[in-house]
Amino acid sequence: MSFKVDTVPPALTLSSPTDKLVTNQSACTVKGTTNDATSSPVTVTVKLNSGAAEAVTVGSDGRFSKALTLAEGTNTIIVVAKDGAGKTTTVTRTVTL
Repeated sequence: MSFKVDTVPPALTLSSPTDKLVTNQSACTVKGTTNDATSSPVTVTVKLNSGAAEAVTVGSDGRFSKALTLAEGTNTIIVVAKDGAGKTTTVTRTVTL
């Protein structure tokens, strides 16, 4: 019998939006990639402001995207990747409309 010990959280990279983005467009798409070599699959959730964190489909290549509608003012987007061992990586972006 063998056991795999996973002490490494999943990789999480956001390609959009950039942090501290200022925009006049309320439509915003969160795009990125995630991967975990030892504890796949990785699940991703996206949370906008005080709303509920919503699960996002992650492709077999690790890519994901989620369309959001920004509120007037400063918006906080929190993206969390969680691997099969329960390890998490969080990326936060602030976008101003």
